[in-house]
Amino acid sequence: MRFDDLTKITVFGALVRAALGRGWAPPADLDPARLVPWLQAKKIDSLFFLYGSRSYPPQIIYDRIWSAQRAALLEILRGLEAEGVSAVVLKGAEAIERFYGSRAISVSSDIDLLVPRAAAQIAKRCLFSLGYRQAGFLPEEDRLVDLDIEDIAATEFGHYELAPFMKPMGIEVADADLPAIRRSGACVMYETAQGLPRFFVNVDIHVGLSRDTDPAPLIERAVPSAFGLGRALAPVDAAWFTLARLYAEQASHAKTTIRDYFYCLPHLRAGFPFDLLAERAAAEGVAVPLYYGLSLFEALAPGTVPASVIEALGLAGRRERRDYGWQLGRILDGPEPPPHLLTRHDGSHR
Repeated sequence: MRFDDLTKITVFGALVRAALGRGWAPPADLDPARLVPWLQAKKIDSLFFLYGSRSYPPQIIYDRIWSAQRAALLEILRGLEAEGVSAVVLKGAEAIERFYGSRAISVSSDIDLLVPRAAAQIAKRCLFSLGYRQAGFLPEEDRLVDLDIEDIAATEFGHYELAPFMKPMGIEVADADLPAIRRSGACVMYETAQGLPRFFVNVDIHVGLSRDTDPAPLIERAVPSAFGLGRALAPVDAAWFTLARLYAEQASHAKTTIRDYFYCLPHLRAGFPFDLLAERAAAEGVAVPLYYGLSLFEALAPGTVPASVIEALGLAGRRERRDYGWQLGRILDGPEPPPHLLTRHDGSHR
C-alpha cells in the first residue's frame, strides 16, 4: 500500500475503532516499517503495536519512563492526601492507567494534577517536601536552577497553572534508547552542553482547566482515580475537556500530535451518555470542537455517536465565535483536505 493520506486515514480509523472496543483490523497490505515514522510523530506508535500484540523495542523505554513517572505520581498523591487534598489526575496519566493497562503511549512530558485554588500553597509545600523544585535545567552547568520569584509570580498571577516543578527521575538509559526518546518530543530528557542525557519528572499543578472554565463543578463531579488514590474527571467531563483542549491546541498552537484522541475514545463506548455530553459542551462553550471531534469519530467508526447529538452540537456551535474548521491537516501533515475524504474510511472499503 502506498503511504499517503488515504493510508493515514485508514490506519487512524483502525486505531479509532480499536479504542472504541471494536477489535483491531489494520490494512492487511500495510508495511509497518514504513508507517512507524508517522506514528511516532503523532505519538501513537505504541497503540499500533500494543493493539496488535506485536513486539516494538521503543516500547520498553517508553514503559520504563512511565514507570518512574507513575511512582512519582503515586508519591505525590499520597503526600497530598496526607494534607487533606484529593487531587484530580488529568490528561494522559489517568487514561493510561484506566484504559491501557498502565502501558505507556509514547513518552509523556509531565504529570498534570488539578487541585482547588485554595489548596495551591498546600500542593507547593507537598512538592517541595518531596524534593521538587520550581526550576529549569541549565545545560552549561549540568544542574537545575531555581526560577526567579518574579518569573514564578508572572506565571502564576491570573493563570490556571503554577510554575512547573522538576525533580531528577533517577533512571539510567542506554545510548541505543536515546533516539526513540528524542523522536517522541517529550520534555523528560535534557542534554548537557557536552551532550549527556539527564532525565526529570515534570509536574504541572493546575488550579483551573482554562481561563473560561470554572473548575469547581468538575472537581465536585470527579470520580475515584484508577490509581486508587486521588480522583479523575468524570467521563463526560474528561471527554469534552480532552477534545476541546486538543482542538484549541491544533488551531492556536499548530499541534500535530493526535494521541489525545485516544485519551478520550475509550470513554465513548456503548452506554456513554452522549446527550449529556452535548448539553455540557454547549454550557461550556465548546460545542464547535465537540462537533468536529465527534463527527470525525462517527465518520471513522459509524454508529458511535447518535446523529441527534452531532446535529445538536452543530446548532449550538453557531453561537460560538471560535470555529477553526476540521483541522484534518494536522492529522495528515498537509493542507486541509475535504471532509468527504473521511466518508470512505469506515472500514467497508477493505
